[in-house]
This record gives sequence, C-alpha cells and structure tokens, in this order.
Amino acid sequence: MTAIEQALQDQLDDANRRIALLEQRAGAVTVTVEAPTTRNALQSISDWWNGGSTAGARSRHMRVNY
Repeated sequence: MTAIEQALQDQLDDANRRIALLEQRAGAVTVTVEAPTTRNALQSISDWWNGGSTAGARSRHMRVNY
C-alpha cells in the first residue's frame, strides 16, 4: 500500500469506528404525542356556533332572528 492508500484506509477505519459507536449509543431524544380528546360532531358545531369551547353562550358571533 502506498502512503495515500494507507491514509485513506485509516480515515475509512476511523469513520467505521465512529459509525459503530453512534449505532450502539442509546437514543437521546424521546417524543411524546398527546392526542386531543375526541369530540363528537354536536360538540364541535356547538363550539363553532358559540365562539369556542371556553366562551359562554352569550358570546355567540352569529346572531339569528327568530
């Protein structure tokens, strides 16, 4: 092997060692997904009509004359 080939082989071996270390290491990131509570269609329509689930019925943004 020439000096250039030996240097390239050393770099390849070093890269393979680092890859092996990364693959063996435990994951440091944990992702937790929390799904919102399920709502039926009437609840969704009521929230839309009344201005949101936290708004009172008097904050209605659509007025209808009966």
